[in-house]
Amino acid sequence: RLHTQIDPANGRVGAANGIAQKQTPAADPVLSVAWVTTEFLLASGCADGTVRVWDPQSQKEEEFKQHQKAVKVVKAFSPETGYIASGSWDKSVIIWNIKSKEKLEIKCPERVYAMDVLDQRVLVGTADRHVIIYDIRKHDVPLSQGFSPLRMQTRCVCFIPAPNDIRFAVADCQGRLGVTSVADPGASFVIRVTENRMKKPTGEEQKVTFAVNVIAPCPANPGVVATGSCDGRFAFWNVAQKPINIPENEMVEPLFSSVSAVGSEFAPPGSFSPVYPTHHTIPAAAWSPRGDTFAFVDSADGFGGQKDYLSNQPQMVAGVQNAVYFHKVERQ
Repeated sequence: RLHTQIDPANGRVGAANGIAQKQTPAADPVLSVAWVTTEFLLASGCADGTVRVWDPQSQKEEEFKQHQKAVKVVKAFSPETGYIASGSWDKSVIIWNIKSKEKLEIKCPERVYAMDVLDQRVLVGTADRHVIIYDIRKHDVPLSQGFSPLRMQTRCVCFIPAPNDIRFAVADCQGRLGVTSVADPGASFVIRVTENRMKKPTGEEQKVTFAVNVIAPCPANPGVVATGSCDGRFAFWNVAQKPINIPENEMVEPLFSSVSAVGSEFAPPGSFSPVYPTHHTIPAAAWSPRGDTFAFVDSADGFGGQKDYLSNQPQMVAGVQNAVYFHKVERQ
């Protein structure tokens, strides 16, 4: 079920006054959503293989049915193109023109786990650690093709805007972030962004690594990305250049780190640290267009499936708030 809040007076989402709640049913679970900004439409990818494009003002909905398996992720291209992309577990990416209904299909080497778009390019992360970049104008031949620099399963990918280069980030289920430069492989690097120390019942300390669920580049500063992870922590990282004197795969100090429910290796820099309710995990996050607000979700990420989320065991559901938080960011 898709749910949003619309001000009936001006059609704006989440307006402070006069909010009308509108919902649209979906036959299967919704795994991803994306705004098509110029048309004020919401695209959703569903577990039944359907892409639905919904107008929350008129309540009209169109279905694009082509995928044979679940649509894991949908993304909207820049406003002038009118395109959306859907990546599926059927090992394909489909580029849809929402006006003409034309489509082009890109075959991938494995199931699509993560995807991002920038200008006319599509970045795809699949099972078995494949990472491919396509240009939709010449989609028959990949622009770049290789493997993730990380050892474990890919959880998320994103483009990092850079002049005269194609740069992207990939994160895995072992809490590592890899930044790759296509033009200059020597500028690529891998850092560890999650690892927390916890105590066993015996009192002995152990290291527990948490998966990274989301990478979000800051619109106001392309050299900064945010990560949200299964330890309930978000952090901002400087990825503009390769860290100096930091061993490969080691943790570097972030520009900012929220307070984790289970404690983090680095305390937030500065004298002020925001205090949020206990986090369970951060499955999704995004910046505002101006980069002055960072929104993140406190909920379950589905890693353990429905049985974990609905479990009667307190440790499985402790801290789950099912809430969206908005963190104001100082420009510097």
